[in-house]
Amino acid sequence: MRLLALLLMACLPISNAGGDHDHGHGNSEEVQPSTFDVTWMIPTAHTHSDGGDEVHHDMTVELGEGKRLSVRVNDVVNIAWTNSPEDHDLQSLAGADELSGCNFTGAEEMVAPKTTGSYTLETSQPVTYYLSCKTAGHCAAKQKLIVEVTAVASSASARFRPGQKSFLTWALSVSALVGVWWTGVL
Repeated sequence: MRLLALLLMACLPISNAGGDHDHGHGNSEEVQPSTFDVTWMIPTAHTHSDGGDEVHHDMTVELGEGKRLSVRVNDVVNIAWTNSPEDHDLQSLAGADELSGCNFTGAEEMVAPKTTGSYTLETSQPVTYYLSCKTAGHCAAKQKLIVEVTAVASSASARFRPGQKSFLTWALSVSALVGVWWTGVL
């Protein structure tokens, strides 16, 4: 009779097996990509070419010396400027030292100089971009941004969430019950 009670108690944790996982039926807790819009400009108040007053732009992503934007793999990073009174371009510099010193040697031109432009960064794998504008004086005026693309947590680590039943939980339950039964407590 003790053995039957032990077996029934050991099977209880399995009765919920299959209830805490996803087979692609829309219940996934998978992290969805985020979108970041970067207004590419010198990060200070400036005037527009129409002679208007100074205009402060809402910058959700700050530009400047040492400014960083951390994103995950497959997030979307849009960099754009519209109707600028002077040309901007987008350059990816070789590293942090080059960005700090406004050294464009070996830089990759992502967008050629123009008054309106846009670019979407490649974020399919971990990488760090050191971005600046090569237009005379813009880098020195701190039109800079470091974008760090980091890996998303592996699916294996995401599979086991607190409260989720697993084989390990079942095995530990059985071990505890066998130990209790063996000592004659049940």
